[in-house]
Amino acid sequence: DEHVEEGVECWLLKEQNRLLKQAAIRARASLEHEKIFLKKKAEKELELGKNRAKQRHIDLPENLPLDDSGLSKLHWKFTDPCSRLGLPNNCNNVGVIKRQYRKFALLYHPDKSEVCDAELKFHAVKEAYEILLERAGH
Repeated sequence: DEHVEEGVECWLLKEQNRLLKQAAIRARASLEHEKIFLKKKAEKELELGKNRAKQRHIDLPENLPLDDSGLSKLHWKFTDPCSRLGLPNNCNNVGVIKRQYRKFALLYHPDKSEVCDAELKFHAVKEAYEILLERAGH
């Protein structure tokens, strides 16, 4: 009887061990599946972000030159705010106006720019931005 109990106990321990190993395997597989799922989800979101950026794209200069010596000296005194921001005439798209303003503001911000007359240019850009937003009804 004692011999049978030892055999049953041994079998129970082996079965418990087997079940624990299976649970560990399932847990690892679940973690791997979760990693793959999250990676695919991140890739999909990245691709969606790229597609949205392409849809919003408008033909504007990507990289504004740090050297603005090619511009007319009167460029910063133009009365047309669209010209100051390098936008097409009568541009009313608020998103485009804001993006272009940010590009120029970063380029000519007096605290960040080494461009000659950065403060004057920054204020000219800011003034043009405010005029265009007012025209667009914002």
